[in-house]
Amino acid sequence: MAVDITYQWQSADDSAFTVNVTNLGTASTQVTNEYAAQYYRCDVTCPSTPASTWSNPVYVPVAAYQTWYYDPDADGYYSLSESSCVYPGAGWTTDPHHGGGDCDDNDHTKWAYQLLYIDVDGDGFDNGTAIVCAGLEAPDGYWNNTFGPDCDDNNGAVNPNESEVCYNNIDDNCNGIIDENCCMNPTTLATTNITSSSVTLNWSAVESATKYKLQYKEAMGNSPWTVKKVSAGFTSTSITGLLASTKYKWKIQSICGSDQSAYSPVANFKTKALKEDDAYNGSLIEQNQFSIYPNPTAHSFIVDLNVKSDVNGEANIELLNELGQVIYTVRTEMTNGTIQFEVTPDENLAAGNYFVKVIANNEVYTERLMIQP
Repeated sequence: MAVDITYQWQSADDSAFTVNVTNLGTASTQVTNEYAAQYYRCDVTCPSTPASTWSNPVYVPVAAYQTWYYDPDADGYYSLSESSCVYPGAGWTTDPHHGGGDCDDNDHTKWAYQLLYIDVDGDGFDNGTAIVCAGLEAPDGYWNNTFGPDCDDNNGAVNPNESEVCYNNIDDNCNGIIDENCCMNPTTLATTNITSSSVTLNWSAVESATKYKLQYKEAMGNSPWTVKKVSAGFTSTSITGLLASTKYKWKIQSICGSDQSAYSPVANFKTKALKEDDAYNGSLIEQNQFSIYPNPTAHSFIVDLNVKSDVNGEANIELLNELGQVIYTVRTEMTNGTIQFEVTPDENLAAGNYFVKVIANNEVYTERLMIQP
């Protein structure tokens, strides 16, 4: 038969908690934190038994509130905090000995945002700055200090401390110039002033060149290359003595003191058909390899002479009027059988026909010049 038993708890200030239990047995009750830190005693009442004497007092201690800090990587920096009278669980501690604000609580090597230098290639030169979550050491791709800005942060062999490497088409030392002080081959090859027997060959200047060496030949067949040397400072030269209606190819290299570049890629051109009045002049030009350009000109012009032997010595250039009177003269040098010299008369010349005479190597070379306003 079921018997109802009543357990009554009473605190020191007479606050009572009653627990009714069906059947014989034991009973318990919870005391909230509001009633903690007090003594309690119990009285048991049965239907057929008078109330018993109160039990001896039992002390219920206070479960105190504490501040807990979330630091799962145990680096001493926390990212969250909360107050609780019970342990919140794994990753929580009551002693964050460094402080809060952990920017990555899953990595014990990182805890604070820092302004670092971007250095992807690790050469000590930066590609700007970024705010990064880090610790005592900067993460990969970043650095605490810098030697200065980098021009290519993906190549550790390119920075202001490197020496320039020739012919790799890379600005190795980050000075804004590619392959400086290297003997580079000329580029931007072009042909102008094409006639039935002559052409002007043009190229871009190479800063370190002391002279240029070009070769040309007929495009078809096995004819040998003809070599012509041009002084530095000139970026064009006239080739004469060519065959009419013929395809030619040419290439050029730079000479830089004792160094020399590779030859440029080959360029091509085709001479025009021969006109009747070209026949005589063409044979003379082929023999002398002498030309002046531009012709006609308004004032100055270039004398371009190339003889078959590599002779050296002084040369005189004279400008004569149609009466054969010398109106201007200048002295220059023939080097390795080549003269390429810009003539600039002292006075403006009247429009008309003139003659240019070059005296070199005990030979006289003459060409007609037309001055136009």
